Amino acid sequence: GGSDGAGGGGGSSYASMALTSGVSHQAGVRSGNGAVVLRYTFAPKVIAFALMSPNTVSTRASYSLEFDQYVFDLDPTDFSFNGSVYGCAIPFIYGGGSSYYFDVVNCSSGTLELSLRPNSVVGSTFGPTATSSSASVKFDPIAPGFRFTTPASPSNAATQVFYLIGDEPFQEPPASAFAISGINCRIADIAMNNSTTAAITVGECASETQVSISLRARSLRDLSGNQGPTADVNSNSVKLDRVAPSVSSITLGENLPDNVQYLVTFSEPVTGIGSDSFEVSGLGCSISKVEGSAASYVVWIGGCLGTSNFKVVSGAGRDQASNQGPDADYKFDEQVFDTTSPNAAIEIQERSDSTAMPVFAIQFSEVIVGLTLDVFSSSGSAKGCTFELREVTPNLNYSLESSACSPGTVQLTLAANSVKDVGGNTGPEVAISSSLVRIEKPEQPDPAEAIATPSSVGSPNGAPLTPTQNEPSFNQPGVEESDKRSWPSGVNLPQLANESWVAISIALLAVVLARRSSGRRVIRR
Repeated sequence: GGSDGAGGGGGSSYASMALTSGVSHQAGVRSGNGAVVLRYTFAPKVIAFALMSPNTVSTRASYSLEFDQYVFDLDPTDFSFNGSVYGCAIPFIYGGGSSYYFDVVNCSSGTLELSLRPNSVVGSTFGPTATSSSASVKFDPIAPGFRFTTPASPSNAATQVFYLIGDEPFQEPPASAFAISGINCRIADIAMNNSTTAAITVGECASETQVSISLRARSLRDLSGNQGPTADVNSNSVKLDRVAPSVSSITLGENLPDNVQYLVTFSEPVTGIGSDSFEVSGLGCSISKVEGSAASYVVWIGGCLGTSNFKVVSGAGRDQASNQGPDADYKFDEQVFDTTSPNAAIEIQERSDSTAMPVFAIQFSEVIVGLTLDVFSSSGSAKGCTFELREVTPNLNYSLESSACSPGTVQLTLAANSVKDVGGNTGPEVAISSSLVRIEKPEQPDPAEAIATPSSVGSPNGAPLTPTQNEPSFNQPGVEESDKRSWPSGVNLPQLANESWVAISIALLAVVLARRSSGRRVIRR
């Protein structure tokens, strides 16, 4: 009836008079049974919009698009580009029917969210009825950058780990991406610590070498597929040192009576050196001080009363690579300490006679230094003495020659603690004196014997003496060669003899004064 909610089934020709009017029935339109035909249409739907590339790409992202029915009229303008990128384009769309494929290119760095606009295609009708979007994709067209962190140098480790750090996530590198320098060095392992850090372990290097690593240009890819770095990247160099430091030498420094220096030199700079790095043995010996740095140190040993033994103990210090050395004790030859003061003796050398100037012989008990004329003094009754110091045996025996002494006694004295031996001991402990030596006055010629005359000189009558009368002998003492002449008339011979003696005395005094040599020191009481 149409008004009671009944279905539209056929077969009835009833029509309510109350509800209809002008009803007419017509037969023969169709013979046989009746037929019902139902027709309808629906908009096409997107059943898959997939990103076929990784979610991070360098310059190209690939997509697939599936509809639930055949559609047509799909073109690049049907898509919208959303996100932080710009400049994107879809050059071509491949496929047909219900399946299509296409690429997105030329995007800048950033994130892309691609969408299909509503009613952009035609199927049974226009569709889809709503926007369809794919998964987001990150565009990264920039090549990755890298740097190395280098182990501490110097190092004594068996292996060295270099860390390669990228400015963005990158793929695990192959060994061929690296070049290694260093004697016998090899890559032992490569491992990714995280997405931006790789650990490269280098081993088998020689004990002493310089090792470094290089990343070759365009040898790695980031997750977008960009190749990098744009140029070789080099690490710093690591000095390998697995050799323990050794002692190069031990020598003696300043040697004092109560202290001696040992100068210790190592093969390379070391640290950790102190009193416990050394050992000394011997009566009374002890280490009083240690000074120095790098490879050179000074060790002071004091109190030794005889011999001592000194050594650098094994493992005394560490080098910059933390190697501890020396590997074994390093001993110094036994050292004999001299704690005895030098002594001396003064003797008088034999003289030709008691009038000769004495010569003093000074003999020391050991080699000494610092002997000068100033450390001597003289005493006695002799006046005007001059002394000259001569070395007989170097630094051991000396002679002290005197001159210009007046008759009398003289004694030579060496002051206490006036010299030093090679060990620095001063001596002698007390002043050393020679025996007292006497210098006699030379015998003087007798003027009466110089002229042989009778008690009454001259002729009996007092006439002048001729040269042939009692002429003095010129070979007699007191008569100088200059007196060989004819006596003038009227000369009284005794008076002449007295005048000659005065001349002789003046000449002797001149000789004494002349013997005072320049630079000789006169030691007076």
